[in-house]
Amino acid sequence: MKESLLLVESGQQGAQLSKRADPAYLKFTTYVRKTTHLAVKTRLVSKEKELSDLVEELLSNWLKENESFEA
Repeated sequence: MKESLLLVESGQQGAQLSKRADPAYLKFTTYVRKTTHLAVKTRLVSKEKELSDLVEELLSNWLKENESFEA
C-alpha cells in the first residue's frame, strides 16, 4: 500500500509536505533518559518547537564543529 502524501498547512508558505512524507527526511530511533525526554518536551511545548527541529539543529551544529573529522 502506497503512503499518501501528507500536506501540512503553513501560514505564509501554503501547503508543504510533512516530514514523514518528505524524502529529504529520515526517521531514526535513539535512546535518551526518560527524565531528559520529558524535560525537553516540556520546554519545547512552551516554545512551540518540535523535537525533530531541535535534534536537527543540534546535529547540524555538531557537524559544523567537527568538519575536520576524517573517517
